[in-house]
Amino acid sequence: LRRTGSLHPVIWSLGGVVILQYLAQCLHTGHLAIYRSDGQGSRGMELLSEVLFVLCQVIQSSLLVTIGMGYTLLQAKLHNTGFVLPICGLVALVHVLLVILDKAQSEASHRFTDHDGSTGWIFFGLRLAIYAWFLQAANGTARQGGLKLQAFIAKFRLAASLYFLAYPGTFLVMLLFAPYLREPVMESGLMVAQVISNVWLASLFLDRGAYFEASSLSASPLPGGGMPTFFKQE
Repeated sequence: LRRTGSLHPVIWSLGGVVILQYLAQCLHTGHLAIYRSDGQGSRGMELLSEVLFVLCQVIQSSLLVTIGMGYTLLQAKLHNTGFVLPICGLVALVHVLLVILDKAQSEASHRFTDHDGSTGWIFFGLRLAIYAWFLQAANGTARQGGLKLQAFIAKFRLAASLYFLAYPGTFLVMLLFAPYLREPVMESGLMVAQVISNVWLASLFLDRGAYFEASSLSASPLPGGGMPTFFKQE
């Protein structure tokens, strides 16, 4: 592997997701530790934990959509996918505002989880909308590529579908449980989905497998050569 140059944006994005998730979990653990000692916890730590967790999900969704649109598969730069970032930024802002508003009314007597009521259904609709966007983008990319790219897109679409449908699926399953069980069911389901997705994406991007072969990361300026997976040229 080449040791000069800068890390590819795909790797930076994945690393950012992992760091945000780790920070969110640390803050949530700190909130629970304080709650254990005083019975109230830290509202600030809890809120910041929720915001960071939402942001890492939005970043991960943006990464999947961007790759689905052909970034690193049909093109090495964000020429035709640059508009994805402003849209995902707006989605992130909506998510954060929903989290803040949700926390502001979290003490309501009719609420048992952070996903009850209209907030949960709005998140549900947003995730399905992003998933539909991803499917349209991935299908369009597959039509423009050869057999190798189409084979990768088929695997990529399946794995990404499991991630995008994790919230809607867990949300619907949560409604089948008694109110006092909904919070642990929802949080456990989302955490498991996030961890599995992180492991899968890490193996996808860091191994010389199907993604490496189908993407522009394997391009080389020399006949028969191979460019490193992790680094982009300046």
